[in-house]
Amino acid sequence: MSIFSRGSQNYFDLINVTYTNTTKNDFEITDANLPSDNLNVIGLNIGVNRTFNDTWSATFMLFSKLASDATKISSDNHQLALLSLVTKKKCSNLKYRYGVYVNTEKYGLIVVPIFGLYYKSANKKFEANLNLPIIGDINYEIGKKSLGWYAV
Repeated sequence: MSIFSRGSQNYFDLINVTYTNTTKNDFEITDANLPSDNLNVIGLNIGVNRTFNDTWSATFMLFSKLASDATKISSDNHQLALLSLVTKKKCSNLKYRYGVYVNTEKYGLIVVPIFGLYYKSANKKFEANLNLPIIGDINYEIGKKSLGWYAV
């Protein structure tokens, strides 16, 4: 059985590449290991969604990032992160999520437990999509307009 046989969309991203450049700033730098000029960040994201049955599914992602100024590129500038998120579908409008985000920051390992909830009311006016403490999105529809709260 293929791991991609059942999903919510008819396509998937196996690999995603990103690039970011930050310009020089005027902050006082006290750490000699921090770049003093432009910071260039290139990232490679790899992930997969897997549906196990009608109740359980999971998302697994690996994030690899190299952040450095143009003159110093080394293994000290490499970051590796892993996201694992398991979803339990209680009913068609209620899902619970449990997971962990692990990242190798320059200052050490960071581990963030994730507790999530997706809920849509029976009248479809209220919707909450939460993955706390990472992200939260709550919306309430009034007529044809929608009021919302979104936090990262």
